[in-house]
Amino acid sequence: ILMWVLESDVQSWWPKENTTLTGNCRITYKPQAASTANVTVINQRIMNYILPWKPQRWQYFVWWSEENPWNLKHFGKRDPSLFPGFFNLTMTHRRDSDIFFPTWSKSSLFQEMEHATESVDELLRRKYYLALWEAKDCSPSRGNQIRMKFAVALVKAGLKYLKIGACFNNYSKVDIRRYMFYVVMVDGYHCRDYLNGQIWHALVNGLVPVVFGPYPDDVRSQLPYHSYIHAEEFSSPKELVGYINMVSRNKTLYREYFTWRESLDLDLDDALIRTHYPDTELRTREATGWSRLCERYRELVAARETRVISSLSDYVFNTESRECMGP
Repeated sequence: ILMWVLESDVQSWWPKENTTLTGNCRITYKPQAASTANVTVINQRIMNYILPWKPQRWQYFVWWSEENPWNLKHFGKRDPSLFPGFFNLTMTHRRDSDIFFPTWSKSSLFQEMEHATESVDELLRRKYYLALWEAKDCSPSRGNQIRMKFAVALVKAGLKYLKIGACFNNYSKVDIRRYMFYVVMVDGYHCRDYLNGQIWHALVNGLVPVVFGPYPDDVRSQLPYHSYIHAEEFSSPKELVGYINMVSRNKTLYREYFTWRESLDLDLDDALIRTHYPDTELRTREATGWSRLCERYRELVAARETRVISSLSDYVFNTESRECMGP
């Protein structure tokens, strides 16, 4: 499997050179493997570059993106229409991708928490401050404009929270575990299945995320049951702030947001979500990301199945909501 990316874009969490994936596929970043690789994964960051080789019919090409589609189109100026009928598979944060590649997963979160040394009681005893909002991306994207307006509405409604990050020129080092709530305003507004890393960061560090941006169903399909507060479940910012303040004063109500952390039972958690939200599609038990990539290729080869994505633009942009892709 060839990772076709710019060397400067390679992230520390990506598989290393010669890593063997589930299904016995080996990863390489060496461009000279282009003509012999069975699978080539092309990251969206390099989409507008001309591919320097002629693909063979037996090769599979995977379009990989972890970015929200508005940013892809308007900031990155990515143009999938340059590659009609070129790609065979998609690997993105969307649940309808050929290879589902979420920012993180509930099963990974539970595994991480199994090694936690701090009990819920110990965690809660450290709480002192109400809420925290960290914003690093201040670009004038549609999602950022919407979340800034919502942030102003929260302040007007009476929410008192610390603002840190580049957007506020506040680079203070804070012990986030001393805060009760982590305000997470995702930069992609109503972009399908798009969650950012801050949500998982909050859960790992023992804060209750207050989520704004993704569809409620997209959040509940990925996060533990009753582990977060979604802004759209309230009729107004005022009602949301009132609820946050009420929960902060009630130890029993606040502690209920950590029940998942004490059980770490995937089957129980999924059962609770299915009971309360029977229409929500869960992907908890499926292999995702790198673990799924090689397996999916093996399945296609075994079935002698040829797949071609006739219009990547339709998939990336035209199947998104107007709220996500609007001006």
